[in-house]
Amino acid sequence: MYYSNMCGGFCEPDSESLTSDDKKALLEEKKAIMEAKIATINHMIDSLNKEGSKSD
Repeated sequence: MYYSNMCGGFCEPDSESLTSDDKKALLEEKKAIMEAKIATINHMIDSLNKEGSKSD
């Protein structure tokens, strides 16, 4: 898979060289990363809610 030369810290494959399957795999990977970030944020919110209820 060809990666473009111009990337700042995180390189993604050059979109022109991607097959449909490659594009789908890249999107699935991005989806998994976003779901993990959302789970982390939800956990942080739950932790803050628990701390808030303890001080009440």
